[in-house]
Amino acid sequence: MKLCVVADVHLGCFAQYGGEVVDGLNARARLTLKTLEAAVNVAAAAGAKLVVAGDLFQVKRPEPALIAAAQRVLETAVGARPLLLLGNHDAIGPGDTALAPLWQVAQPITAPHCDAGVLYVPWSPAPALARIESAFATSGSVPVRLVVMHCGIYDGTFPEYLRGDGAVGFGDLVRLGCAHGVRLFIAGDYHRHRVFEDRGVQAVQVGALNPTGFSDEGTEGYGSVIVVDPETGAWERREIPGPRFLAMDYTEADREKRINECRAAGNTVFARLRVPAGAEAEVRGGPFCEWLEQEGVAYDFDPDEAESPAPVETRPRVRDFDEVLVEYVTGMALPAGVTAEAVLGAARRFVG
Repeated sequence: MKLCVVADVHLGCFAQYGGEVVDGLNARARLTLKTLEAAVNVAAAAGAKLVVAGDLFQVKRPEPALIAAAQRVLETAVGARPLLLLGNHDAIGPGDTALAPLWQVAQPITAPHCDAGVLYVPWSPAPALARIESAFATSGSVPVRLVVMHCGIYDGTFPEYLRGDGAVGFGDLVRLGCAHGVRLFIAGDYHRHRVFEDRGVQAVQVGALNPTGFSDEGTEGYGSVIVVDPETGAWERREIPGPRFLAMDYTEADREKRINECRAAGNTVFARLRVPAGAEAEVRGGPFCEWLEQEGVAYDFDPDEAESPAPVETRPRVRDFDEVLVEYVTGMALPAGVTAEAVLGAARRFVG
């Protein structure tokens, strides 16, 4: 049976650009659920089993309304129950996960598991390479053709701080693949889609079904669905529209074009405008921001360059950790060649 693999779904009631709350779910939560529903439909159309390669949820203790909504979506899956690999965002503590309430509509996988030649390796605090190596012992005498796992994959082009124990080097996957006769590894965790290939071994970093913020800026490599035939190793990538985060200078000549092209593909755009310090109020009252508001595009200003708006007499907005982290990192003076996206990714993996 074919598999339909998605990863890093990050269902969550995000505070940033949260929008209207309906039945306990804000607009961004409903948007993430819509992409999961689309993935269920892709799996049904392909005659495939849906597999979530980790991080179904954004937080370890999701709201009851969000769990109920996820149940409603997953129970519409046709045929085999979806498989949910444990991701670092789903793990609460030993024996306790955010996936547990979904057991009636899906199969949570919290320990290495082999089925029909597919080896599933969920997240755990152990180093990624050790997790994968030890998981092969669970396959018994059944030949493993495909490994689906939750860990980042890196090669020699990645900076050192992205090569920690929570990720695995592609060279090690080539070694394991050649030793065990495995030609394909599919992984969640790192958010941008990538493909690695050497000596007949392929590794596919699925990429986030739902990018979570401006650390996932841009349109390329997000919304991935990997439809794979474990028997042959043949796979294809499809893309599901969803949230996309675009950062731009407010004077860019093609700013409207970038946004319109992204929206024409079915995406919901969140924009961040880089403005000179002190010019925020002027830009907010200008024609571009007026156009954004008319088009219903949520936006904010680059915290590295924009002054905070004048205080108003209102209740302070509660900010979540990720929003504060994004603001802090995007305001850092980073060394040449180091991106805010990379630092945010490393920080999120560290704090879980």
